[in-house]
Amino acid sequence: MAKVAFRSGWTPVQRPGPRRCSRFTQGRIGKSTTSSNLSVAFSKIGKRVLQIGCDPKHDSTFTLTKRLVPTVIDALESVNFHAEELRVEDFVFEVTTA
Repeated sequence: MAKVAFRSGWTPVQRPGPRRCSRFTQGRIGKSTTSSNLSVAFSKIGKRVLQIGCDPKHDSTFTLTKRLVPTVIDALESVNFHAEELRVEDFVFEVTTA
């Protein structure tokens, strides 16, 4: 169970389901490095992690896989942005950490 804090007193409460984390800021401040490191750290303690890479430079996904895998944008571009034509294996890649 994820702990969630509410503003009125900041009392932690239990909430079922997966935890989510997003980073949206300007470039060159380490978003990809931070998200990749967090993904590895969480996976090493037994958590299942989904890292979504949209960066055309493949920064976050290359750090994790050591190879160039298609980003979400690459996958959509390959089907002329007709998402209904995509299959899961076109954009989801499993990586195991040692």
